Amino acid sequence: SGHGTYFLKSGNRYEGQWAHGKQSGHGTYFFKSGDRYEGQYKNRERHGPGVYVHASGKSEKRAYDNGKQI
Repeated sequence: SGHGTYFLKSGNRYEGQWAHGKQSGHGTYFFKSGDRYEGQYKNRERHGPGVYVHASGKSEKRAYDNGKQI
């Protein structure tokens, strides 16, 4: 539990809260492309409200339920 950063082989990374070794709570997922997603996670999945920010700066509000966009 706590806060940390996870680097993926793809060049993407997650920075944020963890619980029981899983992404849980508020976090930001950074894509190698320069895009990022800022929002809530639960058991490694996007869960709840968030914002997807494109490398261009354009942003979109999004919501997820256990990893599925709603």
